[in-house]
Amino acid sequence: MSKIKVNALLHNKKDDKFFNSDVTGIKSNNTIKYIDNDVVVVIRLDKDNISLKRRSDEYDIDMHFKENTLTEGKYNIKTLGFFNLKVFTSKLIIQDNKIEIEYEMQIEDNSKELFSYKIEMEEL
Repeated sequence: MSKIKVNALLHNKKDDKFFNSDVTGIKSNNTIKYIDNDVVVVIRLDKDNISLKRRSDEYDIDMHFKENTLTEGKYNIKTLGFFNLKVFTSKLIIQDNKIEIEYEMQIEDNSKELFSYKIEMEEL
């Protein structure tokens, strides 16, 4: 288990909004965990796919990423209930200190949103 510095950048391409985080986290085997603005983020890495969980007082979201694959996830907005997610991952790069994901997400039958998610890590 090692302490890491995490720089995460999420780009909502439809709205052209950027969300940037510089936080301290923990990396243990194939798991990265950090807290970003009261949201607990847990990323589980495998050879060719990633599981992402985000937990807060307002919502829980579970997503899975595998390049060129449509996966299903869950979005629990605590005041509204559970929603099904469809996630298509067009790009997935997993390296020692860097993760890049480009994906399209659809909640239930609503319009699709395009995202780019980049995470860089540095051991402290």
